[in-house]
Amino acid sequence: MQRHYQTGLYSLYFKILFGLILCSCIVSAQQFPPCLPSAGNANLRSEGLTEVATNLTLSCTNATPGVPATASVIIETPVNITNHLSTNNVPDVVVSVTAAGFQQPVPANIQLVGNNTVNISGIQYTPGADGTVVIKIDNLRVNANSAAGSSSPVLNATILASGLKLTNSQFGLGALASGLLSSQTSPVFYGTPPALPSSLTMQNLFSAGVAFNTTRVTEGFANAFNPKDANSDTGTRIMIRYENLPAGLQLAVPDLVSGSDAYLGQQTAGGDMGVPQSPGAYAPSVNGSLLLALVTNPNPDGSGGQVYGKPTSPTTLSNVYQLPISNGSAMAVYEVVDANPAIQESAQIPTFIGLTSAASAGSYGGQGVSFAPISTVGVADMTDPVPRFVDVTPPGDCKLINDCTANYFPRLQLNTSQVTLSAPAGGTQVVGYVPFYNVGGGTMAWTASVNYQTGSGWLSINPTSGINNSTVNVHANPANLTPGVYNATVTIDAGPAAGSQSVPVVFTVSQALPLITQVSNAANGYVNTLVPGSFASIYGTSLSGSNLSVTFDGVSATTVYTSATQINLLVPSTLTGKSSAQVVVSTNGQNSAPFNVTLANASPAIFPNGVLNQDFSVNSTSNPAAAGSTLQIFVTGLPPVAGATVSIGNQSLQSVFSGPAPGVPGLQQVNVMLPAGLTGTAQLTVCSAAPNAACSPAYSVTIH
Repeated sequence: MQRHYQTGLYSLYFKILFGLILCSCIVSAQQFPPCLPSAGNANLRSEGLTEVATNLTLSCTNATPGVPATASVIIETPVNITNHLSTNNVPDVVVSVTAAGFQQPVPANIQLVGNNTVNISGIQYTPGADGTVVIKIDNLRVNANSAAGSSSPVLNATILASGLKLTNSQFGLGALASGLLSSQTSPVFYGTPPALPSSLTMQNLFSAGVAFNTTRVTEGFANAFNPKDANSDTGTRIMIRYENLPAGLQLAVPDLVSGSDAYLGQQTAGGDMGVPQSPGAYAPSVNGSLLLALVTNPNPDGSGGQVYGKPTSPTTLSNVYQLPISNGSAMAVYEVVDANPAIQESAQIPTFIGLTSAASAGSYGGQGVSFAPISTVGVADMTDPVPRFVDVTPPGDCKLINDCTANYFPRLQLNTSQVTLSAPAGGTQVVGYVPFYNVGGGTMAWTASVNYQTGSGWLSINPTSGINNSTVNVHANPANLTPGVYNATVTIDAGPAAGSQSVPVVFTVSQALPLITQVSNAANGYVNTLVPGSFASIYGTSLSGSNLSVTFDGVSATTVYTSATQINLLVPSTLTGKSSAQVVVSTNGQNSAPFNVTLANASPAIFPNGVLNQDFSVNSTSNPAAAGSTLQIFVTGLPPVAGATVSIGNQSLQSVFSGPAPGVPGLQQVNVMLPAGLTGTAQLTVCSAAPNAACSPAYSVTIH
């Protein structure tokens, strides 16, 4: 932010300075020659960080013939200026003057102010007899990529001047457009691919049937591929990167690649992309024709290295270079050494694939293509290469070449227009399917991804990548979702040639139905026979919510505890005499499926921690009851009125009290006096008296 602030101050400073100059000369302003700023219709590569803006021309008239004059100009651009800088921070902008029929560079003081303003002062000129002067400003470079994706593709700059009378304060730097378009074919294998031959020539590779694929590169507009000029470090470079290469793989590429306007029509081609197989031919010409030369030993960013020599006479191309592979990666960098600036050209670069072991057959990693050198430096400096580019995947070129439906490209076809799924809230996941096919040629590598429009994390897919025909399984999970409709999109991306298609996924999550999985005695979940008037527990899912009720054969039960997975209640006493009943849980206006329960007049069970010593402490191995004292046993499932017996070990004891526990309907209390000679840990059971005799599960007690 500080740097931008200083840039703004510099810009303001120079505008004020120019204002003062203009004010001081207001008396003689009418003597300044009127000048019309104009510029050509240059295209700026949207990938470029150092794009040459269109040449600015100031066409001046009515200057005083033969009288030397001096002018100054400020140019402010909407993006960073990215020229090479000298050690004195002078950008390599070129200024020339045409007067009296002669054009020549002129000395000028050129200064970069901040990041996006250049001040050119001391432009000296002498008008000819006709009073005309033309001032040209060339090689102004800008970071075009920083404006990529803006609402307007045209970049306009602002110009101020002193010593000249401008008729317009703006001019166009150029229009943004993709400079590189590309398509690729899948590797072509003839039987079992052999290793590369010992003599690497195009003819030998073709004759041996070595596997290959083709990367086609095409200009996004005429002159997007240009050779080195006086103000550039290199010509336009194109880099192919190979990744995830298996062991035993070999790669080789041509040293020279002739383009679509090749000498005698002999374009370099592997024969898998609509052009006959040919090593290619090249001849120097007046207009130029596209020729790519391999760069050996380049830096990882695509800069540096040695450029393969350009032929000086008609030549049939032949030589091939084996790429070094390191850690499963390789790269091929080509530099444009010739081109025709007036037409859009393309070139086909075959990559030959040798396999030294059968285990690698059919395996081939992915590859990408981009302009080079790649960089992230979007300001003027002294060291970074010019030109340089951001690392972006180029758009496809098949529309321009008019072969998108050609049978040598894979083509994606989906047979599903929408995936519609539904499940209750809190339920288990459901699955849908997205089948698709390669209805074109070659091998279609694809990836699958999810984009959410509603919610997130509720959708998973597998597999997420693959080759050719497949089906992606779409899993929707309602576990953490509230009722509603959720939307997402599953996208199958098969690359620029095969295309990308999306399928909407609509997932309706309904209000979950309550589900009963078990009904048992509330004291012991293993006792599944219920007693009217006693406590019971219902287990399941989605058991909580608004307007909760539980009925037994339509008779409402009193609930004493509720949660999403458990309800504790009193079984209606009016069911006495019945042997079974249908239990239904209702919540949120939804009814569970009826659950059948068994009823009996007696089915006792002792509550956990439900045996108390005479002092009301819980009986345990560390807190035993005294022999001869009274135990208090709390159960549910005994008849309302009936005596109860207690068995401890092998002794049967008559209770001293058996009946409802004070103040807690449904809870029964049985008191029993322990014999004086009974000691140790023993199993205790409570049994109801005849004619409804039933005993509880055993409960461990300790006596000393």
